[in-house]
Amino acid sequence: MTDEHILVKTAAGIGFAYTIECPGRPDCDSRIECHKDHKVDGRDADDGPDDCEEGDPWCGAEEWEFHGAFHLWMSEYGWTIPAGDCGAKTHPWLYDTASDLLHDRPPGRYPVRVSWAEEIFDLDLLEVQP
Repeated sequence: MTDEHILVKTAAGIGFAYTIECPGRPDCDSRIECHKDHKVDGRDADDGPDDCEEGDPWCGAEEWEFHGAFHLWMSEYGWTIPAGDCGAKTHPWLYDTASDLLHDRPPGRYPVRVSWAEEIFDLDLLEVQP
């Protein structure tokens, strides 16, 4: 997932607080691990598209429909489905990542790109055009 969000820096006591404003779907594609069984024609697909038997229909497919929902394979999480909320808003690294990114910037609203590479969460500051 890669998408644009707004990172908000506000004064909080002697420090700062950071929050993320999410654009919502379809621009935010935050995902969570699906804990249901993943079977196709009675064959177990839980090990994903790279560890399957020749002839398994999901072999090599990063996306597949199971139990009526489209899933995306992420090697760290297995089969994932869209999350109910934005994962960036509650990510445990938000404060550290945001404070590193905006350490020399005043409180305000900053456009950022949220990037996910498996479980790695990152923010990139987007330059605002005058």
